[in-house]
Amino acid sequence: MWKDSGLDILGVVSYAAKYSAYYQIEHLWSPMSKKLSSVILPSILEGEDNPPYLQPELQQDELKLKEDVVFDNAMMLIRDKYWKDASLMAAKLPR
Repeated sequence: MWKDSGLDILGVVSYAAKYSAYYQIEHLWSPMSKKLSSVILPSILEGEDNPPYLQPELQQDELKLKEDVVFDNAMMLIRDKYWKDASLMAAKLPR
């Protein structure tokens, strides 16, 4: 399903937002989320002055391609810089 749908992220939840204290994934993701506090990811491709959505001369397919590259670059930056050597196992799940 993941491969065929083309999703970038798939989230499945079992508790409503007001019950997040009881939701174990919240506790598990907490250390990872903390590492991203105050992080601003670039929206501009290297060598360009404006983000893709501010380039009116782009055709729809070019815009989509550039936005995909911006997103992929941001995810690689998170993986290679901000979450490098990080571990979800650092979180202690409530019992």
